[in-house]
Amino acid sequence: GACAWVMVSMEDITESSIYEIFQAILPLVAVALILHMVFWMAHHAKKLKGDLQKTETFSKMSLFLIVSYSIAREGFETVVYLYGISLNPMHKMPQFAYPILFVFGALFAGVILKVLVLGLKAVSLKQFFLVTNILLVGTAASLLVTGINSSIESGFLPSGINPLWNSSAWISGDSWIGQILNLSMGYTPAPSQTLVICYVLFWALLLVAVLRKSYSQSKM
Repeated sequence: GACAWVMVSMEDITESSIYEIFQAILPLVAVALILHMVFWMAHHAKKLKGDLQKTETFSKMSLFLIVSYSIAREGFETVVYLYGISLNPMHKMPQFAYPILFVFGALFAGVILKVLVLGLKAVSLKQFFLVTNILLVGTAASLLVTGINSSIESGFLPSGINPLWNSSAWISGDSWIGQILNLSMGYTPAPSQTLVICYVLFWALLLVAVLRKSYSQSKM
């Protein structure tokens, strides 16, 4: 909560140059945090179910402390990348919406925890993490687009050919389909050359990392 308050308070900074830097850097930091989370979950997915099943031998206080620590650590990352999403003009919301979303998010997290605790044997964590990681990577791509566009608008990066193309005639960025695609994978109907290069590099490097991980696991 304190972290979220600091993030929102940054919008009141009078020096526009500092706030522009903040807007450009924060989504990129969020991208790094999301990718770290994705690879961490992919690395620990096989062990996590067994570890969770072993928690039935822990005391209730031990389990409570473990969950509390995880919430505190992941809560900071959540604030960073959700605020990064809010920096995108297409996703602007009034400030009163944030506590409402926080409540819904906390309730949803509680439901997930309850399902995991009560149905560990029935839940396929491998499939759960696969779906979650796909959604997170798409969110990271969307945040990358936000960060690159903010950097270009602030003059930190050259735009190159702008726009490189314009697909608004097929899928408008203002349409509900365009907004869903923008949020889920960073769709931009009229991207700049720099944005396209960064976007392609993002997916290429991610693919290389996944292939290397798969290759190293196959040799074990």
